[in-house]
Amino acid sequence: AGRMLLVMIVDHRLEAASADRVAELLLGWADGIARVVGARRELEEQQIDSGAFADDARQHAWLERAGFNKVRTWWQMSRPVDPAEAALDAEVKEGVRIRPVERQGTGMPDEDDLRTVHDILESAFADHFNSHEETFQEFVSRLREDPGHRWDHWWIAELVDGAEPEPAGALVAAVTVGDDGEPDGSYVEYI
Repeated sequence: AGRMLLVMIVDHRLEAASADRVAELLLGWADGIARVVGARRELEEQQIDSGAFADDARQHAWLERAGFNKVRTWWQMSRPVDPAEAALDAEVKEGVRIRPVERQGTGMPDEDDLRTVHDILESAFADHFNSHEETFQEFVSRLREDPGHRWDHWWIAELVDGAEPEPAGALVAAVTVGDDGEPDGSYVEYI
């Protein structure tokens, strides 16, 4: 789609001059990689997308010095989850059922369910900023590469008030890892 996503994290414990130099080197490296990938894709332009939290002045400054421009603002929202919520009924509203993607005997997800998730998300994000059509294989491969990927974090919402369940929504989430290296929550990738 003519773009790459850059996620850059510089250790906050580094003193400012060293952190600035590390960021400069990483951003320069990313620029070079984007040029190589763009050339391989035979593109005239290759876009690099990256981000920074609103209050991270350091990251904003590094990106701006590297020629990045702010084009969008996203909300990063969180909420605590009580263990008792795990017992909530799968039917959240009459006529609607939310269920995990089905699993085969091997533990792998059912391909039809994965295709359902892909189709729902492709149609939901068709007019979203910077969206591009992604093949089923690209979609599954990309999300499986996420370090927090877990099949048990993929869900389908279905309308169940007709003769057959009708897929109506999907959620793909990833496990987040705490300071101790252990899972400490989930991050909603797509809904």
